[in-house]
Amino acid sequence: MTIGQFLKAEDGKVTSVKVLDQYYEKFFQVDRWKELYDSYTELRARIWDTCPIYVGLYEDQRNMPTFGNGILLLGDASGLDAAAIADGVPAAWFSAEIAAQTAVEALKAGDTSASFLSRYGQRLLEHPLITALMTDPHRRDLAKAAKSGSEAELHRRVNQGWGIRVMGRLALPVIRAVLKELRKDPRILTDWLNMFGRYCRFYA
Repeated sequence: MTIGQFLKAEDGKVTSVKVLDQYYEKFFQVDRWKELYDSYTELRARIWDTCPIYVGLYEDQRNMPTFGNGILLLGDASGLDAAAIADGVPAAWFSAEIAAQTAVEALKAGDTSASFLSRYGQRLLEHPLITALMTDPHRRDLAKAAKSGSEAELHRRVNQGWGIRVMGRLALPVIRAVLKELRKDPRILTDWLNMFGRYCRFYA
């Protein structure tokens, strides 16, 4: 499991490992995460600067690998930041499922090499919703606005990307992704409803 978090200090830099360790400790004080993971989870590694929020602005990080020897990156940590809709949760959900499937296959095969895990990167590219989010032209517009340094331009680009335009870009990929999951397990609809309920309560 990867826990991703954007941290910012008053001076604009986060250099203390202590800050990350404190965040990790508090994460597992939440009852739900403690129940699900705390009994068998340990901190194995700290990864700094995996991606900025506007990852599309940086060519090297936009094209960085999502896998390596014994490691899979998912969600924001893998560059699936979905900056165009200001929400990386859907891409994180789907990439987590793909990562879990790949990890199970790797453990069964006894092979956690980057070569074996490369199938994870390919599966991300084949997922309809993830592909739609990552190739969204509005994402590139946000990158240009961020590079310009103009806050007004950035706000204008953000406003342009919402409303009916979001539905126009993402409606079909969302429908395809939903139908694919429902065909595999119709009962997942109940899980989704419960999940969205928890999501809304968390942000209420």
